[in-house]
Amino acid sequence: MVVKRSILSLLIVIFLISGFSLQAQSLNFEARELNEEGIAFTINGSYGQALEKYDIALDIDPDYVEAFDNKASAYYLLGEYDKAIEQYDLILEIQPDDVMTITKKGMAFSKKGDYESAISMYDQALVSIEKYLTKTSGSNTSSNTDPEIALSEEKEEITEEETIVLYHKAQAMDSIGRHDEAMKIYGSFLELQMKRSSYYYEEATTAVEKGKASKAVTLYDEALKIDPDNTTIWYHKGQAYESFGEHENAIEAYETVIKFDPNNIDAWWSKAQAHEILGENGQTIEAYKKVTDLDPYNIDAWFRLGEAFRSAEKYQEALTSYGQVIKLDPDNAKAWQKKGMVLDLIGRYDEALISYDKALGIDPDTIEKIYLQNPAISQLNTNLQNPAISGLNTSNEENCYDPTPDFNMESTKIWFDKGSIYLKQGQYENAVESFDKALELETNHPSVWYNKAVALDELGRKSEAVESYTAALKKDPSCSQAWYQKGFDLDALSRYNEAVSCYRKAVEIEPEFTLAWYAFALELDHLGKYDDAINAYNMVIEQKPDFVDSYYRKGRILTKLGQYQEAHDVYQTALTYEPANQAVNTQMQVTLSKMERLNISSSVPVVSSSLAGPSLFDMFQVIDMDNEYYAQIDANDISSDDVDLIGVEPHADDAWFAQGNALLNSGEYAAALSSYNKAILINPGSSEMWFMKARTLDMQGRQIEAIESYRKAVELDTDYRDAWFYLGQDYSNIGDHYHAVECYDNALDINPKDTESLFMRGLSYDKLGNYESSLASYDKLLELEPDNIEGWQYRGDTTYKLGDYESAIMSYDKVLEAEPNNIDVLFAKALALNKANRTEDAIASYDHIFSTETEDPSVLYHLAEEYENMELYGRAINCYDAILANDPNNTKALNMKGFTLYMSGNYNGAMYHYDMVLEIEPNNAAAWYNKGTAAYLTSSYVASSDYYSRAVELHPNSITAWYNMGYIANILGDVEDAIGYYERALQINPMSKSVLYNKRFAHYRIGEAVSGETEMKKLEGIDPGFEEALDDRGTKFFLPQEYDPTISYSLPDRWYDDSESNIIKTVSE
Repeated sequence: MVVKRSILSLLIVIFLISGFSLQAQSLNFEARELNEEGIAFTINGSYGQALEKYDIALDIDPDYVEAFDNKASAYYLLGEYDKAIEQYDLILEIQPDDVMTITKKGMAFSKKGDYESAISMYDQALVSIEKYLTKTSGSNTSSNTDPEIALSEEKEEITEEETIVLYHKAQAMDSIGRHDEAMKIYGSFLELQMKRSSYYYEEATTAVEKGKASKAVTLYDEALKIDPDNTTIWYHKGQAYESFGEHENAIEAYETVIKFDPNNIDAWWSKAQAHEILGENGQTIEAYKKVTDLDPYNIDAWFRLGEAFRSAEKYQEALTSYGQVIKLDPDNAKAWQKKGMVLDLIGRYDEALISYDKALGIDPDTIEKIYLQNPAISQLNTNLQNPAISGLNTSNEENCYDPTPDFNMESTKIWFDKGSIYLKQGQYENAVESFDKALELETNHPSVWYNKAVALDELGRKSEAVESYTAALKKDPSCSQAWYQKGFDLDALSRYNEAVSCYRKAVEIEPEFTLAWYAFALELDHLGKYDDAINAYNMVIEQKPDFVDSYYRKGRILTKLGQYQEAHDVYQTALTYEPANQAVNTQMQVTLSKMERLNISSSVPVVSSSLAGPSLFDMFQVIDMDNEYYAQIDANDISSDDVDLIGVEPHADDAWFAQGNALLNSGEYAAALSSYNKAILINPGSSEMWFMKARTLDMQGRQIEAIESYRKAVELDTDYRDAWFYLGQDYSNIGDHYHAVECYDNALDINPKDTESLFMRGLSYDKLGNYESSLASYDKLLELEPDNIEGWQYRGDTTYKLGDYESAIMSYDKVLEAEPNNIDVLFAKALALNKANRTEDAIASYDHIFSTETEDPSVLYHLAEEYENMELYGRAINCYDAILANDPNNTKALNMKGFTLYMSGNYNGAMYHYDMVLEIEPNNAAAWYNKGTAAYLTSSYVASSDYYSRAVELHPNSITAWYNMGYIANILGDVEDAIGYYERALQINPMSKSVLYNKRFAHYRIGEAVSGETEMKKLEGIDPGFEEALDDRGTKFFLPQEYDPTISYSLPDRWYDDSESNIIKTVSE
């Protein structure tokens, strides 16, 4: 299989190599300028204009080698490979050992399909490299001229230069079927790439150790471009992101680790921590649960899981998690304390006190300290615990409602005062109870509702507190503190949008309420309403300029929005108040790193080769390890030294892709799929890589997965005809013909003369029952390809289904002109002739088949069936005789011939053939059954019943055999036996009307009236009309109308005198 790849024009930093690459620079300034202009045109795809510039340059300086090379590249990109080769030959006249030129000439030969010449060029390049290495090593020995030395066992190490040339040689080999040799070379290339990946990884680790996490991420990315499914690199990339606060990116990295290694406990743990920091309870719980599944004895994971459940108000689950901690570590004070808190929240106070006492007994300093350290509680509540907030302005009045309201009843005042005392003493349950008593008497005082809400808050009963604050505010909405407290509680309940509304009301009522502004800002920030959040932080800063946290959080938002300079300025202002603030300093560094990365986004870093001299790898883009080595390229000042226009060096994704192709060509589908997956991880935007992955999945029979990959290919390239076509085929294969038609339509939009897609669309329309559209597709196909035999055959089938039998016959004749002995088409034509009432022609067609095919049993069986359908029993028997002439003991043919004799009325002849079957196969149930039927028709009732008995011994579930035995027993007067046979039949089908009817009369016949009436009621319940239809006529003996080797016939629902279903005709021919 030859896989085509598009040419990529790549701008790549290169250094010219003495002995390996072009050297001749023109001394003429005008020629150099024209060459530069030509390069710019080439890069922009204006190859004709580029060639004009190169030609003028060469007129000025006929020995300008670089211009020859760039002119060759322009021809190469135009697809004019012979002209490119001519230019390379001109260069090689001047520099016969130039490796780059020889390699490019080989690439041109490959593109024109002359792979043998290409391989010869690559071998020449390898010899030139060997000459150069011998020369630079100072050896006096003559250089080796055998290109195979590069891969021989004598060679200690393959150089990077040789690997690149060998890569192109491998592609040529793969194209001419030398897959094993190609795979060996791809392996060498990828081994070299993996060494480079390890180098990046080690340098990234060093960067992390030096505190340069942002630089480390860049290095990890370079490593992953080569080794995309290396979970160690992905994990450490996540760790690097976390070190400068980019938790969302860290989570993506951990999730990639988990994708490749679902049981990587470190990735699950780090993912859980990142979600916890972001306040994402659901994801936090999921990740910690996975950690505890993988390590049931992990105390920290159980504790953090409990914290996440508690934050999500899943208190029972939290108790279970803390319980696991205590089970593993009975002296864990934190777990006892948190268990007590949860028990307190759900009203199990006695148990809560026991847990608190247990915690205090282990560590008296546990309570409160732990609460402040817990990162899993809601973002807002955490931030509002910050001691720095104590300097923010609170509401002007702690309680903006009247602390001594006037009540109508003295008893109400007493309950209110009592509640207020309890509130001051911290007896919150008693306080709530007292306020409830007051409210039972008078409900219109906001102060009572407010104070009750405060007590409920202290008890942690946030939902009830919200209800009480709401009641207070309904009575009097002017209290900013009540709005603020309600917002605070709504946040704790994760009702963030409602909290925002409350904080907004608080600051509208009291604009100097700084703490409310801060809470408002935090909430907006948490919801991603960044513009409003920035405005709220600005109000906090205006009212309290030295409150550093607002600068910090405002800066974080600006960073998220990509406004790095503004974020930098905000952090600088914050540091004027607190120069040592670690959080602000860290974010300042993160922002500076991002700004630095953006500023160098067009830079191409360089690292020198480890070889003695410069190598071909120095020509290609690689990452450097220190900023001072970054090389800046001015897009307006590109010289030929800086350009590889046709992409000589393959990147890692190219190598993985090429290896996948070679493996696929060798039939190693699993390995090929692995290589394609790596290529896609590096370059997910390649439609061709997705397509080849899909083809591989197809070859493994994995159509559902293949469909996903084909869909990705067409998403990336809507004009990818092959992807649409094969996607349609896979939809057809899984029975989704509707989507198959859509795919073929898309292929036909790209090429309306695509006969393959027309044919497949016709098949899909046929499967959908849309025969008119199917016919239209076949007609269009045949218009383009009038000699398409398969198209004519399927057109005939479609017109037959449409009832246009003459058109079907015409289509089949087209096939038979080319293939006169096509049995399938001869049968189809005969059927169409019969349907067109051309009976004689149909018979003649069948007779023609018989005359040409007397050896193939499958054809003869089919032909006999068609003769039988036309009641031409004699001809059918001739077919069976033809089979038996070659195979006298063929019991299938004997049985079917016996059945045909039975259908023709020759019952004795039928029994003779059944006996022949039974001599060969004594346990052939169909022969016993059919012999019983024939015996009945010759009035041999006892023998008939005996034969049926043998049949049901072999096939006990033959209801018609039991029924007929009952029928015969009734004729013979053995009524009780008849009832027994009918009962066996009813065990198979209790609802059989025919059996119930006959059994009813059998009961009457021997005086069992009650039983008879019982059967009659059953009949009336099933089908009252059945009795009326049969009372004057009775049922009949069951006579089969078609051969069934399993004797699984069904009894008719109704029997009518004019029914022909039980009449055997003798048909003369």
